[in-house]
Amino acid sequence: MLMSRVIAACCAGAAMIAMSACSSSHDSGMIDGAGVDAEYRQEAATLTWPQGFPDPGSNFTEKDGGTGDGYPVHSFPGEGFSAADSTWWCAWVNYYVQDPAAHAQQSLAQMRTIKEKHLYAKAGAPDFRESVDAEIAALELGDAGLLQLDYQANCKVD
Repeated sequence: MLMSRVIAACCAGAAMIAMSACSSSHDSGMIDGAGVDAEYRQEAATLTWPQGFPDPGSNFTEKDGGTGDGYPVHSFPGEGFSAADSTWWCAWVNYYVQDPAAHAQQSLAQMRTIKEKHLYAKAGAPDFRESVDAEIAALELGDAGLLQLDYQANCKVD
């Protein structure tokens, strides 16, 4: 009985958080898809993209189509910056995987700059930063195992 009350309380709390995240009010500090798209384009313009892996652009304005319940989708400020950084990171992971012997040094040099990016410096949780640091440290030692895992889990282009 106690466990069902705890579960019900947790579900109610999660529902309130979810509903507040989908608020249609701009007063909540949220930005719409066009705002996220503008952030993405601003950040992407500052990034160096690997040869053959240009910035694919964003599609955040499509989010303004709504959620199906009549409310437009809004995001937290910074989502566009983080999305551009994540896309950039995966472009370099894919470039590395494409030809490790030829691309390792250039990829590693670019990947080291992640610490200057919004995704790492402002948005990344400590465990994210630790995993990125470990991936870079392993690459510096010539071990691409963590990069291969990252590629398979997050960056593989089908």
